[in-house]
Amino acid sequence: MIAVAYFDTGDLLKHYVREIGSGWVNALFGSSPAPIIFTSQLTVVEAVCAFSRRLREGALSFLKTQFLKS
Repeated sequence: MIAVAYFDTGDLLKHYVREIGSGWVNALFGSSPAPIIFTSQLTVVEAVCAFSRRLREGALSFLKTQFLKS
């Protein structure tokens, strides 16, 4: 059981976008008790950029991108 974890932007994106490693991240988020997650303040900016890029590439729909940014 992991009590505390540090996630960078790439790790957190795996929770919202299916890619290699998503299963592990989702299992960690779904564990009981869920760990306390720490991340950088830059994660918000990096995540918005990553979601916007995926939208431009057609990997995410506009509605899903808007939901993730909110």
